[in-house]
Amino acid sequence: MQYFIGSVIAIFSAFYTHAGIPKKIDIYTEHLPPYQVKQKNGAIGGFASEIVRLIMWEADLGYQIYMLPWARAKSYASKSPYALLYSLAKTSDREANYTWIAPLCELNVAFYKRADVNTHSQWSIEKIKQHVVAVGADQLSENYLKQHGFNPDNNLRCGEFC
Repeated sequence: MQYFIGSVIAIFSAFYTHAGIPKKIDIYTEHLPPYQVKQKNGAIGGFASEIVRLIMWEADLGYQIYMLPWARAKSYASKSPYALLYSLAKTSDREANYTWIAPLCELNVAFYKRADVNTHSQWSIEKIKQHVVAVGADQLSENYLKQHGFNPDNNLRCGEFC
């Protein structure tokens, strides 16, 4: 319960600095199973979505959740002082640009390969650089790969593919 109370206080504090609480808050996220998923009926569910709903219920705030490709979700959220984003990876580059309300989950970067690629040898980041890797634009994985020497002109392809 302390987790939710702290989150509610943080939400109210964030919105009071922008001259009051709005009637409805736009909340943006991306498709990231099992944390955020669009269900067959069109509703947005998942572990993180349920935490967000509980926080908003506890804060007694009206809201609408939108699931968009990440770059678009960030762009829309940046246009309003009353918009929220979730699940945003907390990095040193992003830390000062957002008000962080509550942790939802821990994210790790992982590689997936095509089934027909030989796996008998040991993989390393240097071996992976010999292949083209696709990532979502402005994602944690894109930043990670760039920090490890991947280059969009050579072995990194970025785009919105949610």
